[in-house]
Amino acid sequence: MGLFSCSGSNEEIFRKHEWKASGDYPVLGDWISGNNEKISGDTIFRGKAVAKILNVNYKYDHYELEVASLIDGKHGIYTEKGDVE
Repeated sequence: MGLFSCSGSNEEIFRKHEWKASGDYPVLGDWISGNNEKISGDTIFRGKAVAKILNVNYKYDHYELEVASLIDGKHGIYTEKGDVE
């Protein structure tokens, strides 16, 4: 129902946007600024590897980001809330 892959790598899309947790489990906290995170490929580091980007999809008028914690394996969903300045 409306989800499809977007152009650009997950890393490129992640870095260009601000993200707000929209699921029950905010893997990386309530807000993420893509350009403030250390990322290599699809892995996000905060001193050590803490999360992996599973999917970045475009849904109607915004991106959705699915992230898995590398600490406990739980998944979180984030909604794009604008471009990073």
